Amino acid sequence: MNDEIPYPVLERGSSQGSVSAKYRRDESSEVSVSIPDRRLGPYLHRLAEGGILIDKVGIPFRVMVQLSWVSPLLSLNPDRCDDVVGPLPADSVAMFAQGAQGVFQTMAKYQQANPSWTGLSMVSLLAYTSYWREAGALIGVREGDKIVCEDGSTWDVWPEDHPALWSYAHPLDVRSEAA
Repeated sequence: MNDEIPYPVLERGSSQGSVSAKYRRDESSEVSVSIPDRRLGPYLHRLAEGGILIDKVGIPFRVMVQLSWVSPLLSLNPDRCDDVVGPLPADSVAMFAQGAQGVFQTMAKYQQANPSWTGLSMVSLLAYTSYWREAGALIGVREGDKIVCEDGSTWDVWPEDHPALWSYAHPLDVRSEAA
């Protein structure tokens, strides 16, 4: 992960997934970073003040797989996203399908065959967070040295130089393993 940029969004997939972050490099480009690590603790200090934590680990794996296939994509660029989750317009899907490769080409073909599918929709952080909240994800906001979650729980953000940063499981990760 880029150590110079605070991340406005930090999320973790299922207990079998990875941690990912997203940020805007400049006005026209976004960067997504994925780390093959199930722990959040070592990365919480990179979450920006007011940044959103989306922890999907409590969603059952079978449900998570289904939701991941139909979930919208997060865009941090307000000019390139919608505030509601909905299918892409047919002309946008057709244009996307022409340049897509690999799994995205498969997704574009599926979207063309199933116009109500939302898997390629680009949505705002508000819509994306709402989608995953309804699915059962734990949502939190960084406030100073704490992550304050909607379920009332709070978690300390260990500083970058914390001696246990990489050696021990953060309490948030221990909680998640028990879920």
